[in-house]
Amino acid sequence: MPGSDPERRPAVMARRAHKVFYVLGPGDTLRLLTMRRPTEVFQALSEISFEVPQGEFFGVLGRNGAGKSTLLRLLGGAYSPTRGQVYADGPTSAIYELGVGGNDRLTGREFAIRWFSLYGTAGAKLEDVLDEVVQFSELGEYFDRPIFTYSSGMAGRLYFAVATVLPGQIYLIDEVLAVGDEYFQHKSWRRMRSRLAEGASGVLATHDFTAVLKLCDKALILDGGRITAQGAAPAIVRRYLELEPPTGGASFIGLDDRSVPFAVQTEQDLAIELVVESDVDLPLLIGVSIETFQRGIGWEHLLQLDPTVIGSGKGRHRIELLVPRIPLNAGEYSLNLFLVAQPDPAVFSYNVLDARSWSHGSGLTVLVTGPERDGLFRLPVCWSHAEAAAV
Repeated sequence: MPGSDPERRPAVMARRAHKVFYVLGPGDTLRLLTMRRPTEVFQALSEISFEVPQGEFFGVLGRNGAGKSTLLRLLGGAYSPTRGQVYADGPTSAIYELGVGGNDRLTGREFAIRWFSLYGTAGAKLEDVLDEVVQFSELGEYFDRPIFTYSSGMAGRLYFAVATVLPGQIYLIDEVLAVGDEYFQHKSWRRMRSRLAEGASGVLATHDFTAVLKLCDKALILDGGRITAQGAAPAIVRRYLELEPPTGGASFIGLDDRSVPFAVQTEQDLAIELVVESDVDLPLLIGVSIETFQRGIGWEHLLQLDPTVIGSGKGRHRIELLVPRIPLNAGEYSLNLFLVAQPDPAVFSYNVLDARSWSHGSGLTVLVTGPERDGLFRLPVCWSHAEAAAV
């Protein structure tokens, strides 16, 4: 299995899972009655294998019709695999595509009660959970009205609130983080971050690559029911978006093999030497940023320098980047370098010639060592103290 860890039981796993649907045609009703299979079949999923470690979310990217929703239903037990295995280590809380929430003649409260009965939630605990659902969804009096009277946004808020109110679940979610207006989307992300902090696991099926970058450590791409790529989320997003590194001809950033991270202690100088080769007769600039990935938030810019002139014209340029007393706490960070040319210094526009960035599959790593501390930065704060005169 890809990424398998024999000492760590996965939260979710699929092993060579297949799903076939039989398509009914003329005369196939009789074939079913005589226990014979219909003549036409649809292969929805084929050879699906992946696993999700405890405490992580896994992204499933794909266009409409790629098989994402079918895969979630397989993992959640709504479908059985035609062949192969699927497994979830604990109770699953699943929202498939929005709008599929059961009987829309039920009120929001009745829908929630039926949902929680699956998890044995009853009595005073049920009342507390229902109160939290109505508070989070902000449905007010509509909570006791039939769901068919809701707008699509109201229904989505109900389904999300119900599916994520219980901690300790394995969440199977399909596009649900895009529900509602911008305000409710922020609420949804806050809840998912809190669930991650509590150790939740899950699978997010979506075509929204930004959600995968925010939430998931690893991901795969589905196309026609088959996995076309699988790996670290940033690399899979690049593949999904078909992002290619800039091609600046013979202009490039030259570095030694950087499979080993740049290492520096916190509050010590970070010095990086590199060579720039250029075949363009234009002013050359280099931009620098340091970023980090925070689960539930995504990639965050920590330090960024605007493009700085490093030379002009064709030739070979030696560059040294110095970050004095790097203010980052211990951790692993992404270093991004961008080589650009400026056709007209009077106009704020650049031609990207080369890039070393996680978004282009060529990122560099900075490993900061030192004492473990909360937060990302160590700000150079100085305190002073003096006795105040008596009043």
